[in-house]
Amino acid sequence: MPRVIIVSDFDATIDTQFKGRDADNSEDRIKVQRELFKLGLTYKSRDYGVFCVPIGESNRPVTEGFISKCGGEIVPHKGAKNVGNYYRYQVTIGRAFVDYDEGLKNNQDLDVYSLVQSTMPQTGLDKKHEKAVVALLEKVLQKEDGIDDSDEEEIVSPTENKDNGGGKVKSNCFDDDGDDDDDDEEEEDDDDPPDLPEWVPTRNVDTIGFEEQGGLPSIGSRVVRGKDWKWGDQDANGPGTVVGHKQKGIAYILWDNDQIGAYRHNLSGQYDVIKSQEPRHVTPGNIEVGCCVIRGTDWNRGDEDGGSGTVGVVVRKLTDRYVMVRWPSRVIETYKFGADNKWDLEVTQDVPHAAGNDQVEEPVARPPSVPPQGQHSEETLKPWWSWMDSRDQWRPFSEQSVAKLEHKMASGLPQQQCLVDYENKPVKVFLSQNICEIGGVQHHVKREMLKADEIESMKMLEQYLEPIN
Repeated sequence: MPRVIIVSDFDATIDTQFKGRDADNSEDRIKVQRELFKLGLTYKSRDYGVFCVPIGESNRPVTEGFISKCGGEIVPHKGAKNVGNYYRYQVTIGRAFVDYDEGLKNNQDLDVYSLVQSTMPQTGLDKKHEKAVVALLEKVLQKEDGIDDSDEEEIVSPTENKDNGGGKVKSNCFDDDGDDDDDDEEEEDDDDPPDLPEWVPTRNVDTIGFEEQGGLPSIGSRVVRGKDWKWGDQDANGPGTVVGHKQKGIAYILWDNDQIGAYRHNLSGQYDVIKSQEPRHVTPGNIEVGCCVIRGTDWNRGDEDGGSGTVGVVVRKLTDRYVMVRWPSRVIETYKFGADNKWDLEVTQDVPHAAGNDQVEEPVARPPSVPPQGQHSEETLKPWWSWMDSRDQWRPFSEQSVAKLEHKMASGLPQQQCLVDYENKPVKVFLSQNICEIGGVQHHVKREMLKADEIESMKMLEQYLEPIN
């Protein structure tokens, strides 16, 4: 979860023409502000945590305008070290996840909370930091962002002032004494209609990505133990759901008994698991990972599912009655299942595709794009392709290259390759492997469904990246 910390007076100027303070309505000033706001939209679309530290005679309207675009927060300069404390906490959580991944390799179902607590001394944290670290862990698991301000001044978010009479608003869920904010929790509980089943988000899968490997059952597939099973009763002798691909021949399985592990599927001819069409059974009104779904009564997302009647599979159960669904087109998106009393989906006993096919059927996977909860745009989404450079930065392909990749993808042949270019350099894209090759070096590739303004912001941000060799 990258963070951007901006220390500035937020007084937009053209550096090459700067001769004192610009007029508020100058054309150059407006141009710089507009570009700044576009950058804010890019940060928001990529889930970057943004913190603005105004200094000097700061321009408050521009600061608040930028905050509203990027979904960030204002940090008073005296409390800026909170952002640094956050990094220490995040390092602790990151190291715990490394231990968690090692446990997965040995099919151990470890408790990430206990791992974080045992890792704290390694990063110089003691008991007084535990509440803040655990609270941040909850936010990481829920794909949220925030920092602890229990020891420092309040961090204000101008976009939330209207809910508190214009006063300062805290950026996290702590009271002044560092305890959980019971008022916020009670408010969330009141949002749920009383007749809905208890909602328990999926845990211990948040570090597993959505990149798919050829030859493995696609993410969302149902599986049962295979001919080479040697893992005792981990599956409770029942079915499970593929929730990720670890590497070629090994998949992450979440069993219906909530145990998770990594298992072989045609690794040197060994099969711990094989595909199955056994449905996920739940009580009416409930939903779990592995359930098949179709459009619900409140569907308003166009044809991003592949069209009316298309069956998808739940691959994650998030907080506040949201779920992530993988469609046969390999699009993975987030939908409401009771949030705000809206039902984008309904559970069905149909299956996404025919049984018996253990190959990844669609050519290219894409990582999840989780929109802010409660906000879904009805704008038309357009596919766009990017590749990751050696600095882990995503670089978008040109429109011409995207069109060529889309045309090749429409052929439906997953083993095909496509030759495009990036800045006049030839790029060979391997559709079935989600990788490309530039100058003999391989890089990750992704395909996203984006709105027009997100594409423009991505292109604009590319101008600030370092040139490739």
